[in-house]
Amino acid sequence: MAGTVQAPAPQRPQRVQPINPVAEGTRPEDDDASGGYDEALFAPSDRPDEPITHGAPFGPGANFVALPYEDEYAFRRRVADELESSGPASLGPYIAKLRTGG
Repeated sequence: MAGTVQAPAPQRPQRVQPINPVAEGTRPEDDDASGGYDEALFAPSDRPDEPITHGAPFGPGANFVALPYEDEYAFRRRVADELESSGPASLGPYIAKLRTGG
């Protein structure tokens, strides 16, 4: 049955011309590829002494993922200990809250 139906011939896609074509390999100096976020995307780190994987469940840095043998209290205590030893002093109230069960 498929042989009796005539399929339309495939059409070649039309090439779309950009509205403001720029010569290949060049960009205007004021063209910002990130949409104004260059400073945020390419700025130096705010925490250069902290590994980029800090807080992720892999790599160096504090690992804030509960281990299989930890209950909730043990996990909170481990997080509080890690933050107290390596975190900034401004985390004091949060660490106290973790230790009291909050």
